Amino acid sequence: MSDRDLQDLDRSVLWHPFTQQQGWAGEDFPVIDHADDTTLYDTAGNAYIDGVSSLWCTVHGHRHPAIDIAIKDQLDRFAHSTMLSMLQPHKHL
Repeated sequence: MSDRDLQDLDRSVLWHPFTQQQGWAGEDFPVIDHADDTTLYDTAGNAYIDGVSSLWCTVHGHRHPAIDIAIKDQLDRFAHSTMLSMLQPHKHL
């Protein structure tokens, strides 16, 4: 997909928190291709300091080897469950 295709898809399916959506609809924005440590890289080769990333990325950086290994190991065992008070012990039949 082209950058324009990805931007159009983004606008059609994502809500960007803390963003005025009416203004966002007409703006061009970078398409991020990859990240390394605390830097994001767009498809045009520009680098951005990821200063507003999630708590874990700003502390440890993107693609931290120990965290990546732990996530991959976890996915091999169990992908996701909510913590919405739905888990109750049960007896195996």
